Amino acid sequence: MRTIALTIAALGAGLTAQDHLPAPLFRAHPVLDTKDLEVTLRVREKADGGTPDWLQLVFENRTEEPIRLAQVGYRIDYEAESIESGDHWRHGSLGRGTRSTLFPTKNGAAPIPPGVTRVVEPLTDSALAALGLSPRAGARVDATLSIGIALHGQLAADSRKRTEVPFRFEWHHPGAAALRRLRAQLDDRLRNPIHARGGDLFVRTALGIRGVGDRVDLDLLLEVAANSDTPINTRRVILSHVNAKHAEDPRVVQWVKDQIHDIMMLRFLNQQLTSVWDPSLLPIVMKRYTWFTRNVVILLERHKIVETGGPELRAKLSKVLVERLPTEIPTRLEDLGADGRARDRLSDIRQAFHLIGRTKDTATLPLLDKWFDCKLSIHPGLPPGGNVLSDPHRICDCALFAALRILGRDVFKMHRELHGNPFAWGPNNGGIDEVRDGWIRDVRTILKKRAKAGK
Repeated sequence: MRTIALTIAALGAGLTAQDHLPAPLFRAHPVLDTKDLEVTLRVREKADGGTPDWLQLVFENRTEEPIRLAQVGYRIDYEAESIESGDHWRHGSLGRGTRSTLFPTKNGAAPIPPGVTRVVEPLTDSALAALGLSPRAGARVDATLSIGIALHGQLAADSRKRTEVPFRFEWHHPGAAALRRLRAQLDDRLRNPIHARGGDLFVRTALGIRGVGDRVDLDLLLEVAANSDTPINTRRVILSHVNAKHAEDPRVVQWVKDQIHDIMMLRFLNQQLTSVWDPSLLPIVMKRYTWFTRNVVILLERHKIVETGGPELRAKLSKVLVERLPTEIPTRLEDLGADGRARDRLSDIRQAFHLIGRTKDTATLPLLDKWFDCKLSIHPGLPPGGNVLSDPHRICDCALFAALRILGRDVFKMHRELHGNPFAWGPNNGGIDEVRDGWIRDVRTILKKRAKAGK
């Protein structure tokens, strides 16, 4: 198993890095000792950001068969002080987890094979990310491992019987040698990602370290992000870093074009690659509009393409959405189908109106006007007091919000002025329906004026 250590903070200018820590010694702390299994916590007395395998749980299977654990639960709490001044530095958790954290596989937790197994990365990834950069002269850390282990055949409740294991170590600045080790470890983790919860933590942390993340080759990052076998969270971390450091690099736009077939690409562009755009992407993105409508609309809105693309683009965007609305305005819930189907259609209608508003297509305003009279609840059967006040409650509210957005109104601001807190919960009605009916009358007045003006 690879052994990897890391630190979360970037090295600051003027810090005294300790490149030559004394050869660190391990201290062994007994955790469990049975006829079949011995568990020991091993901690180096001194560590820095590049110290490998500084924190380990060592499992010795004394049998000739794999041992399955029924359950494991652990957490590591700590308090730290400056070695120089003795002042409190920080406190909190160095990590927590279960058997799947310690023995991760794609299908859950692996058994412990005969012999000695050292668990390192699940512990060091979270612990070192939590510790960050120590004070200038280093920190003295007092920690406690609280762990419960239930062997196969025991009740899982036995894992709640915790063993408390106190331990201490010193945490120092990573120097040049440590940074070189971190770069090598990051390169290895990128090429051999961990498929487990939290497996992206080291990549996220190392990419944020000055002298580590800024030295990684962009082509390697894009190659790893393009690999569908790379865990999705690791891909997200990598692309967020690419967005922050390389958004203007033409290789990134070309990579997007090459990977546009990836079902996640539009979501990546909306969530991670938010600064990446080039006009040459528009026709490529529009080819996927029918299948990824929401992601495309939000993407084009983000990059001001909706506003600058002209009426032809806005009409193309809204046309697909209008076709998703019922051809006849429903007057009863049953008009939308049987109960389950009706609820799905209500969700579809709400989504369509929401996106129509974001297309800014003024040609849809007459259609929205017709829907202002549809008072069907968008949440049928919801008890009083169970809705966010700024959410649409009725189908007409959905059409209203779309029209307001197209007319350039800030719907969120309107609710903030009305409630103070637009995210407050309140009754389904509570007077808000009457207020919105007034807004509908105001919008209809505006639409009449627009019609007279030939708009």
